[in-house]
This record gives sequence, structure tokens and C-alpha cells, in this order.
Amino acid sequence: MRIGNKKSGKGKIGKVLFISAIAFMMIFQLDLSNKSYAKEHGTTVNVKVMSFNIHHAEGIDGVLDLERIAKIIEDADAEIIGLQEVDNHWSERSNFQDQAKWLAERLGMYYTYAANLDRDPLNEGDPRRQYGTAILSKYPIISSENHLLTKIGNTEQRGLLDAMINVKGNHLHFFNTHLALTSAEREIQVNEIHAIASK
Repeated sequence: MRIGNKKSGKGKIGKVLFISAIAFMMIFQLDLSNKSYAKEHGTTVNVKVMSFNIHHAEGIDGVLDLERIAKIIEDADAEIIGLQEVDNHWSERSNFQDQAKWLAERLGMYYTYAANLDRDPLNEGDPRRQYGTAILSKYPIISSENHLLTKIGNTEQRGLLDAMINVKGNHLHFFNTHLALTSAEREIQVNEIHAIASK
């Protein structure tokens, strides 16, 4: 994880709840320049964020292509990106690559990765096999934490990746998740996310 230096006590605090429940890509502008926000917090910033379920970089054509993912992100001109279904030395399906690190280096961004699935390596001495979410950012990532969310039965473990990002002096909390497929689990997880973000 690449970490920026924290300016203790100097940054303003903001929050963005960023949820991705299904495989989709969304780009929107976060506007913190309204008068009520400025009155309460001082400095104002505009941040363009993006959610992208990369399906371990395999397209609907069945081709594994991280460069194609990178170009889509570049074309979107987003400043902070929440990625879902990201492999980290997971298996042959993604050539055992550290996908978050590769994308961050290719795009010249900071990044943090959260493993929701964490398995032993196939060969002793190799990196652990992980699958989860990531955040890419043009701005320094000060800290990050992954909160594992409740699951029901033998379903896939999900998590909420919380990163504090220094956006021009504003300390912004950016949340990225990939919710469960069942409505019962989603309801529980959304309530947990609300509780975490409310803090």
C-alpha cells in the first residue's frame, strides 16, 4: 500500500459512502462546493469518483486485459476509483498478478487493497492468494481499513474498504464495497456500512 503523510490536525474531514452492489461502472461528480458545506468546513473541493467492477480484468469477450481496464479509467478521468473483484496472486485466471498494484503503477496513482478472501499459496514461499476490493487515488491515501461484513451461511465473504484520502487538505473518507447477492445479506450489510460510516 502506498501511504501519504498525514498532516495531523490540519486536514478537514469529509465522508463519501461508496457502494457497489452489482457488476457495474458508474462515474459521478462529488460536489463539496455548496455554501452550507463551505460554511461548516471551510475549504471546498470537487472530486470525480468512479466505481468499476473489473471481474479480475476479464471482459465479456473472455480476454484477460488489465491494460484495457487502465484505459477505461484514464478515459473516465476519475480522481478516486473504487474497484471490485480484484485478484492479488489469486490463480491462473489472472496470471497470479497483483492487479491493484499493476493498475496503480500503470496509472501513476496511490492505492490500497483489501482481501475479503485470503488463501494459502499453492507453493510454499509464494504470496498469499487474495480476492477483494481496491481503491485507486490521484491523491495520497493516509490510512485504510477493511471491515469484514456479516454473511449468511456459506456465501462469499464481503467487506467494506475505508480509506482516508488527503484531497487538497481535506481528509476524505472513501468507502468501497461489493455487496452480497442475496437481499437478506445486503440488508444486514447496508446497515453495518451505515453504522461504520456514521462514526
